[in-house]
Amino acid sequence: LAPLLYVDEDLEPTRTTRDPVSRAAPSAKSQTKRNTKTSEDGWPLRRWDGLLQTMATITENTCRVGEEKLAVRFPRVTQSNDYQKRVTALLDKMPRWLNNKVCPVNGTEKPT
Repeated sequence: LAPLLYVDEDLEPTRTTRDPVSRAAPSAKSQTKRNTKTSEDGWPLRRWDGLLQTMATITENTCRVGEEKLAVRFPRVTQSNDYQKRVTALLDKMPRWLNNKVCPVNGTEKPT
């Protein structure tokens, strides 16, 4: 989800090359994200809580048609907007852990 958040995506790679004592400087990519307030794909950037608020609007409503014995109930999920679809697509790309031990995508063990 880092592409849609105000997060420095290049932080890990630069950690090994920068001075551990001096103050960390944001990467050029991170600066561009903060200045334009958009991702490389043109999506608006959000903080983590803003992303959660956006995703929280996806709900499942139980609808009822008819009266008493003839009433029929069925679930209806709200349609996701384009931003929510993008977040869902990014989540689908993330590795999932089987039994909280092994990642099925690359077979690595979960760090403890």
